[in-house]
Parts: sequence; C-alpha cells; structure tokens
Amino acid sequence: MIYSSGGVALAKALLTNRSLTHLNLSSNRIGDSGATEFVEALQTNNTLVFLDLRNNGIREAGAKKIDGFLRALSDTQISRSSRRTLLYDSDD
Repeated sequence: MIYSSGGVALAKALLTNRSLTHLNLSSNRIGDSGATEFVEALQTNNTLVFLDLRNNGIREAGAKKIDGFLRALSDTQISRSSRRTLLYDSDD
C-alpha cells in the first residue's frame, strides 16, 4: 500500500524519469497531496502516457488539480502526436 508520502516521492521521481511510460497506482492511499504532486510532475514529464490513480482517496482538492491539468492538456495536446491517459476517481 502506498500512502501520501510515498505518492509524493514517486511523483517527484517522475521529474527526472525519462523511460517509464505506464504507471498503475490504483487502490492505494495517495490522497490529495500525492495527486497534486503527480499533476505537477506531469507538467514537465512527457514520457509518462498512462497513469492510473483510481481508488486512492483523492478528494475535492486533488480532483480539482487533476481536472485543471486535464483541461489544459486537452488544449495543448491536440497538436501533439502522443496521447496521455490519466485515470482517477474522487471520493467526494
């Protein structure tokens, strides 16, 4: 089980990772702080194309961060050839 601090650490590792393309972290306890860190990391990491954060105790604050990222992504990624998938659900 990965908790908030582990999620934050993994997200920070994505800042320098350039080989991992898929990451399934479903059914952990990453929470809002972990979700927020993943959003921050994904803004600079273009290598990761699939991230599953479902069933992670993500509440309204984390969901808002993810939603904002996905809206911005859909606006900028239309011209790029690669597609990114981010799965999550909110506990609210």
